[in-house]
Amino acid sequence: PAAAPPAAAPAAGALAGAAPLAGAASGRTLKLSGIHASGVPDMDSTTPGKAQHADPYVVFQVLVGGQVFSAARTKHLLNAANPAWDDTLELPLPEPAGLAAPPPLVLRLRLMDKDFSTADDPIAHAEVELRGVRGPVDVMAERRRGQGPVMAVPMGFRFALERDGVPEEQAA
Repeated sequence: PAAAPPAAAPAAGALAGAAPLAGAASGRTLKLSGIHASGVPDMDSTTPGKAQHADPYVVFQVLVGGQVFSAARTKHLLNAANPAWDDTLELPLPEPAGLAAPPPLVLRLRLMDKDFSTADDPIAHAEVELRGVRGPVDVMAERRRGQGPVMAVPMGFRFALERDGVPEEQAA
């Protein structure tokens, strides 16, 4: 079995166990920042009447043909109902492989609750098709049925496509 990811993401935003596929060495990346969520449900309450919020983090996965191409995660934040991460994550992207119109870029988000004595708990998830080369994204991440009264968690982030550190719309 794969080792659990560390509590804090490495500087480049890499996630243990999610090696990029061939073609990622081109210098083409997806940069994520301004990551936030609101109304994260209480996942850790053990004492009735005592508020104990989740210790959330977000896992981002770039999907190519339904398979994970690259992944990164934020640090976990303790006891946060409305987390805002100051992390900037960079995920390697595949090259368009000579296609006139490259396939849409699909990003999977998984909002997780860090647990310190048991396996981390999933809170909500979403898949987003990124259009253009930059912009803000707001999404309602869905919860599985039976996970309590909250059915979705509002999340957002900013993204930019880059090549060798230069915004893609400026790269020649």
